[in-house]
Amino acid sequence: MLLLPFAVWWMVASNEAALSNKARTTLAAAAMDGVVLTIEGRDALVEKTGGLDPDMIEEALYGVGGVRRVDFMSTATTLGTDALSPATTAAQTGPAVPATTAASSTTTPATTVPTTATSAPSTTTTTSVAAAEEPRVHAVLQDGTLTISGAVSSPAAAEAVAQMISLVYAPFVDNQLTVAVGVEATEWESRVAGAIAVLPIVGTAELTIVGDGAVISGEARTDAHQARLTGALAQALGTSMALVDELEVSGAGAPYYRFRADDGHIILDGRLPGDDVVAAIVDAAADVYGAGNVTNNLVVDADIERAFTVFRAPLLFTQFAPIPNWTLEVDGDQITGALRGGATFAYNSAELTPELKVLLQTAAGVLLRNPALGVVIEGHTDSSGSTQHNQRLSQRRANAGAETLSGLGIPEARISAVGFGETRPIAPNNTEEGRALNRRLDFAFSTNPE
Repeated sequence: MLLLPFAVWWMVASNEAALSNKARTTLAAAAMDGVVLTIEGRDALVEKTGGLDPDMIEEALYGVGGVRRVDFMSTATTLGTDALSPATTAAQTGPAVPATTAASSTTTPATTVPTTATSAPSTTTTTSVAAAEEPRVHAVLQDGTLTISGAVSSPAAAEAVAQMISLVYAPFVDNQLTVAVGVEATEWESRVAGAIAVLPIVGTAELTIVGDGAVISGEARTDAHQARLTGALAQALGTSMALVDELEVSGAGAPYYRFRADDGHIILDGRLPGDDVVAAIVDAAADVYGAGNVTNNLVVDADIERAFTVFRAPLLFTQFAPIPNWTLEVDGDQITGALRGGATFAYNSAELTPELKVLLQTAAGVLLRNPALGVVIEGHTDSSGSTQHNQRLSQRRANAGAETLSGLGIPEARISAVGFGETRPIAPNNTEEGRALNRRLDFAFSTNPE
């Protein structure tokens, strides 16, 4: 239990270092290189003004997200321009730490329901001038939003985390993870991305890793979900990691929803945890299909878990909009569904188009968030050419999709690729438009038995 006080101390120090970097970078960008300051908590203490107007300095610092108060030393305005401190020089010559509106002394994300209009925050990692002895990561998942901060030793480790959270959590991500000079490399850094990816097994989670110890807290719907998450974390982080389990079991009910789109109309059925969640889903569906084409049968049950999947639901309509017919059903941990038609291949080609690659990335995100989910990729052709040729072509198309999913981190054991040739058209083959629709990949999801 000594890990928690140390982790709390580190989070304060880490936030101070990040805020100091942002403040100095902001001043340098405004040609206020002579200003010398220190950060204490969220307060900025200006030690030297460099001969500049204090009001201008104050205005610049209050524009830095996370700064709560600006104070000046009594002698600050009498001091002339001074050379920058080593830390300030490093902040100028290294990449700038991006300013985010969420930078503050707390990492708990907002509890409002994100909408599909939310844009993805930057997942760019930066070099911090604050050296540290041990790598550390702090990840919070609440109401569908992931907030992550900390310091790792290498750009490769940080980039692996950025790629994973982009697939699983984007656009609801606040990534403040940095690469810090002086942090010692450790074995778990190469695997931490996999640990962060499994947090949605429970509704609310907070993972803190410092050195060779980790703490997981939050709420799990059942004892089985608690055990599933701790087991997944132990597997991801390795046996050398000491994992402290502080999860609580809530006993909440499982969410359920079923969305079915059919040529421009969509039907929404389900049982969800709040009016805010239902409103976000209905509004998102109306934005894509038009309010008159949405049939809303959703009901609210306050005893339902505010699970990760319900906050992802509004994104489905935009992601699947190019697909004329699709169904997705989520019943607790059971997910089934199908994507039919939409992004297609060029004539006689098995090369993935940009639209198909986007569709595969969407499918990969669904699979990464749900480790028990499997997928069958179905390849199809139009009726041009011989039956034997079309069968082989459809299999190559299915294989191309499977290889892409595997390259995005989905285990091959969860992927099946099947070619159906010209046997399952979704449009007439006597027009070019119909033939184009038939040159496609379809996806069928189902939860694998445990």
